[in-house]
Amino acid sequence: MNTVCFSSRQAFYLFSIALGIKTNHYLTTNMAMNLVAVARQCTTKQDDYYIYIEFPLDISKDYHSLVDDEEYGLELVVNQNDTQNTKIWLYQLDDDEEASYCDVIEELRTFRTVSIKLEPKGLSDLWLLALNHTYIFTQDIKESITSHLPESLHRCIMEDVLTEPIVTMSDRAILWCTKLSQVRFPTWYEVQKITIPFLHEAMKAMNCNPLNLIVANILHRAALLFSNGTPDSDLEDLFMHNFIVMLFEDVFMLDTILERPMGNLVEKRKCDNHNLFKPDYVVFITQRSHRLDLLCAEAKSPVSTIFPKSDLVKVGQEMRWMLNRLVREGVRNPVVGGIVISGFQVQTYKMELIDNGVYRIVELSKTLLFKNIHELILTPNILSNLLQLKV
Repeated sequence: MNTVCFSSRQAFYLFSIALGIKTNHYLTTNMAMNLVAVARQCTTKQDDYYIYIEFPLDISKDYHSLVDDEEYGLELVVNQNDTQNTKIWLYQLDDDEEASYCDVIEELRTFRTVSIKLEPKGLSDLWLLALNHTYIFTQDIKESITSHLPESLHRCIMEDVLTEPIVTMSDRAILWCTKLSQVRFPTWYEVQKITIPFLHEAMKAMNCNPLNLIVANILHRAALLFSNGTPDSDLEDLFMHNFIVMLFEDVFMLDTILERPMGNLVEKRKCDNHNLFKPDYVVFITQRSHRLDLLCAEAKSPVSTIFPKSDLVKVGQEMRWMLNRLVREGVRNPVVGGIVISGFQVQTYKMELIDNGVYRIVELSKTLLFKNIHELILTPNILSNLLQLKV
């Protein structure tokens, strides 16, 4: 990765040169570096502030070599004169009297302007999302758009965007998970003997702690499934049915207003750019015969290794379409959720529109998914992260 520091005027000159190249002529890393060199020679040192931009190597760690523009339906829009900032997201960089400031929204637009001219086959998810006006913020700075901002801002920004409260499980629920995970030779009868009392206890205290009933039900269903050995997870449909559906049903189907299809029951939806997408799982509501999607999920089984399209980029595109639909329906300050399941790792996201054409996607959590009865100790953490999407 080549990191380049240049002033705002140098940056403006660089981008002017880049945008002057034909749309179908992408910049390679060497071309980008040459443009930076030209920009340095053609501007003065009296500039207002400096910008740090990392030009990626032609192959990045999460690149997708089989991807081209058509695969992602990327919006390679060069002329953005009609998109003006309506909001300011400022952070102070220095503590002295002559403090400089960083306008995050303006920096995000600058980042996308650079990404337009880079070859898609060598871009990471971070850059591919930016091409669709979507900018991802994660706690791991290496995977976050904040890696292209001054390093001192990362923690401040993440503290501001991670506003969802953490849902905590009761000590009783944690004790159940621990007890069940310590069963050495689980049989169908042994599992029934252990988990049915959990359900009875949770029912009696349902008014005081309704989350205990969710935990008890998940433990009962999952333990029965694992009592016959490890269920099949090779095929995506079987993986969703055996490991994911029970969690989603108990978390998202408690509210009768919510509906959800999954797998082959999910219909294809036409996006704003006329591309079709079909998530593996969708949570939506129906109002006056209008369907409004609120959450989508993409899952890949543990044996799925090579796919031309990243599930994170796909979920980002789907969430963006869902958000646009809510805006058109007149919903104020809409927020949508997304889940990416890669084998036995689960990541949750939220997306909101922070300015015209600027979609902020925030990683809320990252956790492991249980794959046998001894890993049911993970249940409280998994459930807490999924419930966070409903807050």
